Formats: sequence, C-alpha cells, structure tokens
Amino acid sequence: SSVHSARLTRVTLEVPEYTVTVKTDDTPGAALNGESNQRIKAGGFLSPVTAEPPQGYCFSKWVRDGKHFSYENPLVIPDIREDLEVTAQFSREITDIAELRRIGTDPGYPLDGRYCLQKDLDFSGANEDFTAIGSEEAPFSGYFFGNNHAITGLQCSQARQSLEGLFGDVAEGAEIRDLRLENVNITHN
Repeated sequence: SSVHSARLTRVTLEVPEYTVTVKTDDTPGAALNGESNQRIKAGGFLSPVTAEPPQGYCFSKWVRDGKHFSYENPLVIPDIREDLEVTAQFSREITDIAELRRIGTDPGYPLDGRYCLQKDLDFSGANEDFTAIGSEEAPFSGYFFGNNHAITGLQCSQARQSLEGLFGDVAEGAEIRDLRLENVNITHN
C-alpha cells in the first residue's frame, strides 16, 4: 500500500477596483446628493447619486466623454468594469412664450444652450408670427427637452423659406426630445 500526501495552499483572488467620479457641469449652484467619488469592486454598482439643479434649471442628462450616458436621476450604474467619469448636465427652464422666443435672440439664451420646457405653451392668443429657432446660417445646435409638454397654436403665416416652424434649422448633434407640437399652422408664401 502506498501513502499519498496532499498539501493545501492558500489561493487569493484579487478583484480589481475601479473609480467612478460623478460631477456637475458648469451650471452655477448645481449640486450632487450622494458620494461623488466611489471605489467599486469589479461587477459592483454605483451607489445612487442625485443631480440637484439650481433654481431656474432642470436636470437634463448624464454624459460621459461628451456623449449621452443616461437620462435617469438618480444615477445608478450596475456592473462597473472600468474607471468612469460621468457629468450631470442641466438646462435652463422655459416657462413661457417670451422665454421661448429668446432662444437664439438673447445672449443669455444661445443656440447651443440647453433648455427644458416646464409647462404646455399655447400660442393661440398670440397675434404675431413665431420666428423659428435657428436658421441655415446659425442652426440650433443645443439640447431642447420638451419634458412631454405641448406647444399649441404655433403660427407662421409669412414663411418665405422651407426652414420655418418651431426650429428652422438644426445642426448635427443637436437634440430635441419629448416635445409635442399641436395645431401648428405654417403657411408658405
């Protein structure tokens, strides 16, 4: 008969850790609620971080490397497998027709800005045509979040070119989402 011996050795498994950094864009007064720098083991998830907009702004989206990452707020990222830096972006609130008309005509409302509609807007009682946001020479290149609201009764009876409506010309990379247009009347001369 023979005797065999076995030797047990200790095996250690190293699970990599990654850093997730969450920050805000340059909107003054914007804040984060939650841990903005987290070390997370591979396969783990980010503890919730909520983007809190300052007065007059709303949360738009999370971006990574300048590209859309998520619309969810609070942000929770499952299955972390790499270092991440994610930025909360905020948009200026549009609460009335006068503010909507300022986009692209007022330096505080640039064509490359970010905007979010806070309520339905009704142009039915307006006695003047709407001048489209953006043109062929200066297209809208920003972000407009309709927030599932409607713009109703928009009129453009003096249209002389094909680039008329709420937005005249929109640049590549611009984003317009969750917006309803109802009872719009554009008459081309």
